[in-house]
Amino acid sequence: MRVFIISLFFIFSFSLISTGNIVFDAVNKNIQLQNFYLPINIEGDVFFNIKQQRDCFVLNLEAKDLIIDEKLLSWVRLRLIKKENEVFIDNFSLPYLILKGRFNLITGDIFFDINANYKSTDLLTGQVQMNTKAWGRLDNFIISGYLNIFNGEYKAIKFERIFLNFFGSFPTLFLTDSYIILSDKSNYKIEGRLNIGNFKNLFSDIQFVMEKFFLGDWKLISQDFGKIGLSKNVDEKFSILFDNPQSDLSIKEGTELNYKLQDDNYLKIRMESDKSILGFEVRKEF
Repeated sequence: MRVFIISLFFIFSFSLISTGNIVFDAVNKNIQLQNFYLPINIEGDVFFNIKQQRDCFVLNLEAKDLIIDEKLLSWVRLRLIKKENEVFIDNFSLPYLILKGRFNLITGDIFFDINANYKSTDLLTGQVQMNTKAWGRLDNFIISGYLNIFNGEYKAIKFERIFLNFFGSFPTLFLTDSYIILSDKSNYKIEGRLNIGNFKNLFSDIQFVMEKFFLGDWKLISQDFGKIGLSKNVDEKFSILFDNPQSDLSIKEGTELNYKLQDDNYLKIRMESDKSILGFEVRKEF
C-alpha cells in the first residue's frame, strides 16, 4: 500500500513544484532545488552526469541508500532527456516501481505511466500490482488506473483479492468495478471515492456492498437484479439453490438442483410452489 501512496504523491508533487527550478551543478557535482516546496525530508548519496547528444540534453542520475522520511530505499535510477521545451522521463525506477512519461515546460502538459509489483508488509499486506496513468495540464490533470492486491490481510481480515479501479482528477478518484474477495470466498463490491489529498483519510469515503457471503458450506447470494438466496455445492458436479427473486415478479421463490454435464453445460431442475421446470443451461462461473 505504501507504493500506491508514493505513486500518487509523486504525481501530486508535480502540482506543487511547477514554479520551481532544478539546478544541476556539473562542476561541484551537486543539485539545488530553487523555489521548491516538498513536504518530506530526503537524504542519501546522489551521483549524476549530463551529456549533450545532438539537439538533446541527457541526465543520468543514481541514488543509493536514499532515506525519505526515515524510510530507506536501496537505490533510485533516473534518466531524463530534454529536447527543446519537452522533458522525457525515459526511466525513473525504484526496486518495486517503474515510471515513464513526459512534461512540457511551457504548456504544462504531462503524461505519466507508473507500474509497480511488490510484496507489501505494511498495515495492509499482500502481493501488490498497480498501474496508474496521469495526463492533461499540470494544474488540472486526469488520473486513472487499477490496484490489485492478492492473498493479504488487513486488521486480521484475510482476503484473496482486492481490486480497485479508479478514475478522476486531483484530489478525488472515483471507484468503479471494484471488489474484495475474502478468504472464505465472500464477495463485496467496493464503491465510493479515494481522497488522495488527505492520505490519512484515503479510504474514508469507501463503502462495501455484499454480493456473496458464506455461512459454512452455504453461500448467501445477493445480486444487482434483485435475486437473493442460499446455494451449496454438494460435490464437484451437483449443487442446490434456495432463492427468492425480489424484483422479477414472474419468478417465484423456489429450489433449484443443478447437475454439471460437461464443461459449462448444466442440467437444471427448478421447483416452485405451483410448477416445476426441467431444462439445460450454459453457464460461466466467475
